[in-house]
Amino acid sequence: MNKKLGLVGCGYWGPNIVRNIQKLKGASLEFLVDTNPEALNKLSVTTSLYSDLESALERHKEVEGVIIATPISTHFELAKKVLESGRSVLIQKPMTMNAQECDVLMDIAKSKSLVIMVAHTFLFTGAVRKLKELVDSNHLGDLKHLDSCRINLGLFQRDSNVVWDLAPHDFSILSYLIGDRKPLFLSAVGSSHTPKGNADVANISVQYDDGFSAHIHVSWFSPIKVRNLILNGSERMVVYNDNKPSEKIMIYDKSVSYDDSVFDYRSGDMFCPKLEHTEAIEEEIKHFCECMDGEECISGPELGKKVVKLIEATNKSMGLKGEPFDVQ
Repeated sequence: MNKKLGLVGCGYWGPNIVRNIQKLKGASLEFLVDTNPEALNKLSVTTSLYSDLESALERHKEVEGVIIATPISTHFELAKKVLESGRSVLIQKPMTMNAQECDVLMDIAKSKSLVIMVAHTFLFTGAVRKLKELVDSNHLGDLKHLDSCRINLGLFQRDSNVVWDLAPHDFSILSYLIGDRKPLFLSAVGSSHTPKGNADVANISVQYDDGFSAHIHVSWFSPIKVRNLILNGSERMVVYNDNKPSEKIMIYDKSVSYDDSVFDYRSGDMFCPKLEHTEAIEEEIKHFCECMDGEECISGPELGKKVVKLIEATNKSMGLKGEPFDVQ
């Protein structure tokens, strides 16, 4: 694997991407693009710098994949240019502003046999990989419910709301874990506590075709940072606390059953499995390079579109004051 990459966007997330490309064996950064000269000059790199994507793509025919780390509203047009130039693309979450844009990008990629990957970074953490292993091995039994809380103070944004900012993490983890289950409807309520009016707190409930359900709480309006996820199965339950430096995953041998009008509660041991300790962004970029060589993508455009559809349904339901909205 010797992949030559380009990066568009050197702002908030860009420096982390640059650092991880530099660490990665078998990949090199050939160009950086940003319309802000100060953002480009802040990075200590020996690579080509550009203020526009077209020039970079034209002058670097050797580049196979481009990473887009720009505001959400720019994702579609930038990714479209990259794909039309014959390069694969890794897009920061969420993939686009709507599902129709996802379809356009997917059609272009399919026609040119190119890779679209969405940077749902939590899927590349040791904790979420362990959760997926527990689900796929049926260690938890039949999945029943997921409850997630992702709250902190800020960062308040002028051109977006808390759903676009934080919920993609939870929607991507949810969609990754539960596989092919189909969401039937979603209900969400949100509120704003600033003059701008963008929702900074939201509560989201999703009901699936097999009875599985999920509840997600996201907020920019909390004095403490919480990153908790609970996944309940018929045999066991698991708690994922991303704030803990260790023992992020706790598996509880607990369950509840109902028979002959009686609830039966079972309680056993708690176990903390060993997790892989790798940097998620590095693993993500490595996977992107591997996907360009033919490996199946765990964060491809299909999952990216699922996340976008859930975000769209959430915002529509919030606009209708919590009225259930069809996700199909």
